[in-house]
Amino acid sequence: MNEEITPVIVKDTTPPKRRSSWKWNLPLNKLNKGEMLRLEMTEEKARDSARTIRTIVYRLQKKTPAKRFTVRLVVGQLASELKWTGIGVWRVR
Repeated sequence: MNEEITPVIVKDTTPPKRRSSWKWNLPLNKLNKGEMLRLEMTEEKARDSARTIRTIVYRLQKKTPAKRFTVRLVVGQLASELKWTGIGVWRVR
């Protein structure tokens, strides 16, 4: 009823490395208090990328608690006031 399965042992040097390809290489460590990082893009692209950028900023804040950032989606009325559309990252502390 149950067939016997014979395992095959293959010698391999190392497992393949996981690729960590960050689409966003943000220079957050270089920002001083009061400075901002402006990522200009279309509104649709900004809405798609906002969560990823917020996650990157959140992870950096957990590693370096002395630094605080705010991430804002710049669309609509705010975009017309600032005269650009996209995502803004401000260093608050």
